[in-house]
Amino acid sequence: MPNFGNWPTKATPVGADKVVGTDSVDGQFKNFTLGSLDVTTVVSKTANYTVGVLEGISLFDTTAGNIAVTLPAAAGALGREYIIKRTSAGANTLTITPASGTIDGAANTTISAQWGVVRLFSDGTNWFTY
Repeated sequence: MPNFGNWPTKATPVGADKVVGTDSVDGQFKNFTLGSLDVTTVVSKTANYTVGVLEGISLFDTTAGNIAVTLPAAAGALGREYIIKRTSAGANTLTITPASGTIDGAANTTISAQWGVVRLFSDGTNWFTY
């Protein structure tokens, strides 16, 4: 994997785990494989949401109601990591479900408390929390 230095400011998704952009170290136009939090984009949402390829951290406000979050399929996401956090108080829940595979052997995981957070990674077959 190349030394990314500073990630390029413009990167275009070309697949589930690939982007094209200019390597900031040597200025060459390259394909990059995403993994871990190499590209960390923070999004804030208030409704059901499917986590995107270029995202690393997702913040959710459940004030208006329960929210369902869908992770990408674990297959093809080997080494990918996500951080999902609930920022609101109240009785509504945040439920995280993968498009395929399981999370720690279960169909989904739920964050019920304000400031609750789940860190997840894929082994290419399933998702795991840590």
